Amino acid sequence: MRNILILIDIQNEYISSNRSFYLKGIHPSLENCKALLIKARELGWTIAHVKHLADENSATFNPKEEFSQFVAEFEPKKGELVFIKNDRS
Repeated sequence: MRNILILIDIQNEYISSNRSFYLKGIHPSLENCKALLIKARELGWTIAHVKHLADENSATFNPKEEFSQFVAEFEPKKGELVFIKNDRS
């Protein structure tokens, strides 16, 4: 059996105080997630990143905006899985 870490929606929309999806107090949780990600990478786990994207006319999760990007230090590395989810499915 292989271990996998799935990181869901760790995107700038949630850490930017001027955005409607901003989560006040998210930073301690992000630090825990970052520690887990570092350890999982060290142990050779499969890493899967899930990103929410809306259409290009959306005010949130717009793929053309920096807010839809992964939070710094959570960007996928080469060989890690990336899945895109949206409201159309």
